Amino acid sequence: NSELTQRWWVEILDENKMPIVNNIYPCSESDYKKAVEEILSERLLMLLRRNFI
Repeated sequence: NSELTQRWWVEILDENKMPIVNNIYPCSESDYKKAVEEILSERLLMLLRRNFI
């Protein structure tokens, strides 16, 4: 959660738990909490497909 903007952000990691370049996405608090549990929302999946496929 950004203290300045009050936005939530999720960073996608590769299979070795290393950050992927340019992979920080704005998201809802709910999307963030799901991502922490390794569950991606439809919105985050759509963003990943658009950027990596």
